[in-house]
Amino acid sequence: MKFIWSLVLMPAVALYLALPPPPLPDAAISHLRRGNFFWFKSSTSGKALRVFYIDTRGDGPENRTAVLLHGFPIGSMDWNLMLPGLRQLYGRIVAPEQLGYGFSDKPAFHHYTMAEQAEVVESLLEHLNVRAAHFLSHDTGAVVGQQIVLRVNRRNSEENNGSSSSLQLLSFTSINGPLYLRLDNQLALQYVIHLPVIGYSLTLFGFEAFYQFNHRAMFGERGVSDDTNSLCYAMLRHNDGHLAQHKIFHYMKEREWYEREWIAAQNRSSFPVMYIFGPADFFHLRTGFEQFQKDVPNARVAELASHIGHTPLWEDANSTLTAHHTLLKSVGVL
Repeated sequence: MKFIWSLVLMPAVALYLALPPPPLPDAAISHLRRGNFFWFKSSTSGKALRVFYIDTRGDGPENRTAVLLHGFPIGSMDWNLMLPGLRQLYGRIVAPEQLGYGFSDKPAFHHYTMAEQAEVVESLLEHLNVRAAHFLSHDTGAVVGQQIVLRVNRRNSEENNGSSSSLQLLSFTSINGPLYLRLDNQLALQYVIHLPVIGYSLTLFGFEAFYQFNHRAMFGERGVSDDTNSLCYAMLRHNDGHLAQHKIFHYMKEREWYEREWIAAQNRSSFPVMYIFGPADFFHLRTGFEQFQKDVPNARVAELASHIGHTPLWEDANSTLTAHHTLLKSVGVL
């Protein structure tokens, strides 16, 4: 029987590995040309890795900077539909890509951690001489953002040398960001992809149809176009990013380990904490949203229309932008 399975599986794996990734759509190529790369020295591997980022000017006040932290799987293009509106609010917009996403390097067996992803963002901002910024985050980007909030608060509370963090957070906004793993809904794939051996084996069979079937759960009742799904898949496959997913999804364990610290950090922050919720989210349910309001009572929240799900940036960018604008006004930023 094992011999028969080998005869079936080995050609399938070989066939898939021989298939080239889909070509990058024109939108992705244009996005790449607008950005730059930053070399980051990894503290876990010791290797220098390339980090892609967008640094663009807006029409808002020069001293009002926004840092955009993207979600899975498309990288900084996650924000493309909101960028025109965000340019009206901010004078400068920086959108880094996490390691393992977009056009950043995606080593298959790298030890991906939220601590390092946060370090990537902070190192880039130091390189760009960004000292104070409003942080907007979506999906997994919100996990990176929560880690940055924790790091900044820790540095600000240190009394040994009397110094404070060199990075100042002016506000932190999560858009359908992960909060409580125990209250989330998950796909079966999310449970097993970060497991040793099994997870990597699954990445070898990341056929587009299988990916799109699972990825559609991300979007709300109205869904998105096939072109958008194809763009997401192309960015996942670019630079063999699919082969790193079993390592990247280790962050699910980190969510479990650091949940209390991340929530506590937001609760004691001196800057405004805001949350925008698409209620048709398959993953992050209303129970988590309501628990967050209890645990962080000073947070300003906005709930979008009932049909908007996990990806408000794509499903209804205008409503999401309006909610962000309203929240900024409520805390006196605008």
